[in-house]
Amino acid sequence: MHRTHRKRCEAISRYLRHVLKCGEMERMIGELKSHYNMDHFPCGQFSANSLYFAIGIFAFNLVQLLKQHYFGKDRRTKMH
Repeated sequence: MHRTHRKRCEAISRYLRHVLKCGEMERMIGELKSHYNMDHFPCGQFSANSLYFAIGIFAFNLVQLLKQHYFGKDRRTKMH
């Protein structure tokens, strides 16, 4: 009985970590769309759209690194 309970707790813990990671990813996608104007394609050319989104992702990652460096890991997700 004790092993079964432990396995269930571990399974629940893994599931909760997965759900939290999904929520973090949804937050990042939402921030990219709203703060970095990446909710649409700028034109009809694949290469131009690809460059546009690559620059947006680079800018997002740079801002996240600066937040972490200047404000610490705790504040990274609290500031927009």
